[in-house]
Amino acid sequence: MKRKEPVAAAPVLRSGGNPQIPKGDGDGPVQAYIAAMPGWKRDAGRGLDALIERTVPDMRKAVRWNSPHHAATAFIPTAINCRLDARSRRIA
Repeated sequence: MKRKEPVAAAPVLRSGGNPQIPKGDGDGPVQAYIAAMPGWKRDAGRGLDALIERTVPDMRKAVRWNSPHHAATAFIPTAINCRLDARSRRIA
């Protein structure tokens, strides 16, 4: 008798439409967050992530407080945190 492989559950979407992803360090959790974003937000997230990688290649990435964070502590003392506003479809 074959065992069924567990099916990965779709991420829970929070009230603003953004996915609920566990915190983690590195590119993996950030890419998982972006992949789970709904609709136009996914495209905007990919574009923003690519822009940040091209501009500051040694950027540290993490998912914290249910948001992707990019930080370059070598010369920028604070993290870059961009929020996608679901109501107006703009980056805030």
